[in-house]
Amino acid sequence: IIAAIGKAMQNLFEAKLVSGKGPFESAYMAHNRRLVRNDGSVVAMWENPDRRPTKPIDPTVGVIRIEDMNGKPRALVVQYACHPVTTMTTGVISRDFPGAMVDYIEQELGESCMGMFLQGAQGDLDPFDLHNLKGDNRFNITRLAGISLAKEALKISSKIEKSKEQELKVLQVRESLLKLDHRNGTNTSDVGILTVVINNDLALVAIPGEPFISHQIDLTSKSPIKNTFILGLAYHGKGSPFVVYIPTVQAVKEGGYGATECSFLAADAGEKMISEAVLSIKALVIPQK
Repeated sequence: IIAAIGKAMQNLFEAKLVSGKGPFESAYMAHNRRLVRNDGSVVAMWENPDRRPTKPIDPTVGVIRIEDMNGKPRALVVQYACHPVTTMTTGVISRDFPGAMVDYIEQELGESCMGMFLQGAQGDLDPFDLHNLKGDNRFNITRLAGISLAKEALKISSKIEKSKEQELKVLQVRESLLKLDHRNGTNTSDVGILTVVINNDLALVAIPGEPFISHQIDLTSKSPIKNTFILGLAYHGKGSPFVVYIPTVQAVKEGGYGATECSFLAADAGEKMISEAVLSIKALVIPQK
């Protein structure tokens, strides 16, 4: 990591940045794996081969495009919420659909452009296909899923007006450390929330766990910045490195995997994180003259 930072420092360049987002309708992902039955019980729906509609989901792709001052693309960053688990249980180490997405972006934009994937609030979202796929077809579907995401990101990027590009003039950062109760009522954990605002146009909120998608929807609706992207599984050196799943209060009441299983923070922990993130974004926005 230190060597990579050193190499990056030797290759600095003046850059312009623009961000945007758009809808993503895909045959490959994502669905909400928490199936709440009519009687209130919850079943983990690990796969959804019939593509039945589920909710909540957030069919939105976020894009950050970085170019040098000559207009040459140097990075295309894609934010999307979905567990990268299409190759789970295959017995291989895989970059899954984000790897295929990165490969396609770099193929289309050239070797000087780096493709990157940012995980959204994927806590209760999965690809449609998982155990129902067998053999080579499973790896092919993984590749096609990543390519479909890459194509949509490239389309969104192409529609962002060049006039909106801005030099990286103002980058504001705020770290928060929240002491959050555990659900057992006795323990607590310090949870770090990192908020970054760039040029009053882009906000990134990093959380060291797996937020449910409702938290992403809530954050984007309350943020004063249109392009606000939540980053799940993102530890930045403050507080607990990983707090597992971060469900909603309603999900905890319903129970099920990710809500009462593999989750230990108090039911309202996620809501507190989002409230802190919104306050941080508002504090970092520079008033326009």
